[in-house]
Amino acid sequence: MSLTNEQRDLTLHRLVDAYQTELKRLCFICLKDRMLAEDAVQETFMKVYRKMDALRPEMNEKAWLYKIAVNCCRDMRRS
Repeated sequence: MSLTNEQRDLTLHRLVDAYQTELKRLCFICLKDRMLAEDAVQETFMKVYRKMDALRPEMNEKAWLYKIAVNCCRDMRRS
């Protein structure tokens, strides 16, 4: 099922409000740099927005976000 743009926007705002601080903390632990951590969180939410149709109600959204954030941190460390 595909989400409308309005549904995507509302879901993204809810996820940002709920998890932004936790994701910044996680990314800072991974990257040891505040600016890189903030960039990683932004990249995480951009990926979340693009892949939002993959999030299903039965999935744990926090675990999904953390996995995306950790992968963003890994990508940033490699480059």
